[in-house]
Amino acid sequence: MWSTAPAKRGSVVPLGGAQVALDTGEPVVEKLLDGRDSEGPALPNLYEVYLPFTDATGEKYVLEVYKPVLEYDEIRSGLLRDWLLVSVLGVLFLGAITLPLSLRLARAVGEAERDRALYADRALRARAEEHQRIAEVLHERTVQDLAAVRLMLDTIRDLPASEEAERVLEQTSDMLDLDVRELRVLLTGGEGTEWQADDLATALRGWVDTLPDPELVSCDLPAELISMDPQVVLAFRIIKEAVRNAIKHADATTVRVRVRLAGGDLIGEVVDDGRGSTPAPRRDSGRASSGMPPPLPLERSR
Repeated sequence: MWSTAPAKRGSVVPLGGAQVALDTGEPVVEKLLDGRDSEGPALPNLYEVYLPFTDATGEKYVLEVYKPVLEYDEIRSGLLRDWLLVSVLGVLFLGAITLPLSLRLARAVGEAERDRALYADRALRARAEEHQRIAEVLHERTVQDLAAVRLMLDTIRDLPASEEAERVLEQTSDMLDLDVRELRVLLTGGEGTEWQADDLATALRGWVDTLPDPELVSCDLPAELISMDPQVVLAFRIIKEAVRNAIKHADATTVRVRVRLAGGDLIGEVVDDGRGSTPAPRRDSGRASSGMPPPLPLERSR
């Protein structure tokens, strides 16, 4: 070996870490707790560093350097001292930026969950209301019409064969046809379309167009727009039922619907040229009338 100490020049020592550096071509660092056991200075806590290199002739050498551990510990402590504050401040700054975003995201998720629950509740309510509406339609129209058909058939059974019996049978057939069409519209969802208008006049005209004979009904409606609030919707349904009754049960050929505003009140009138009716007499069998009299040829009272 060659050393800065003249006494050690030319001596032979085990390579150890130097051999590893020669074999791998990479620096090797070893820590010496007692420098007196090394070929370097007799100091404790040394780093023994082997740096391999090749000279211009291609000969391989290893440079052995000794550095006190304390020197590198001071460098490491300085790095930690200088960069630790930067790291902590960086983490705090990042947290200060992301915390509001996290809170906003949490609030958005909570609001979305509340909206989902609200929409689910509204959907259930709408479904229940739709079932209630269908039940009302069946009760107010179809059930009453079928009861009227039963009474009309009972009346026909008591009548002798005549033109009057044929007229009642024809009217009964027409009523059943109309009920079948209404049931089909109801089951396919078409009933709901007439409620989509924003004002009463548009709703009435749209509904009249769906009747089997819309030319029988004329409408005298105000020019003002009457919004379809719940009370107006109720009036709309009453007018519809009155027109249906006039066509179905009174055999009307002309029905006039008049709607007007008077002093903030909504007034609706349905006038027709149909016949009046009286309750059917009690039969000997004791069967009671259902409240829907058959359309007998009697004059309607005005």
